[in-house]
Amino acid sequence: MKLTSDNLEKIFNYIDSQLSDEDSGEFDEETPILSAVDRTIEMFEENSKMKYKVKLEVIETHYLTIDAKSKEDAEEQAESYGVNSQDAHSTDTEIISTVELK
Repeated sequence: MKLTSDNLEKIFNYIDSQLSDEDSGEFDEETPILSAVDRTIEMFEENSKMKYKVKLEVIETHYLTIDAKSKEDAEEQAESYGVNSQDAHSTDTEIISTVELK
């Protein structure tokens, strides 16, 4: 957050509103001023973050030892139960798309 008159006014107004709300205000007169300012800036920055939906593709690499009659037989067997094996040796990810949520 940059030091601008507008930001200073927002920080002041927020802290003042919290002090005025005696029942559920976030700050009281015992709160150190720097703590109140830090917490207010943190709250404003959290609220300014955008939400994104990210689609990614996860690629796992598996190595299987298979008893087979031929290379083709080994490949068929690997395809049939390779996705169910729990012996992934590596995992790669690739971002497919990113969309800002409104």
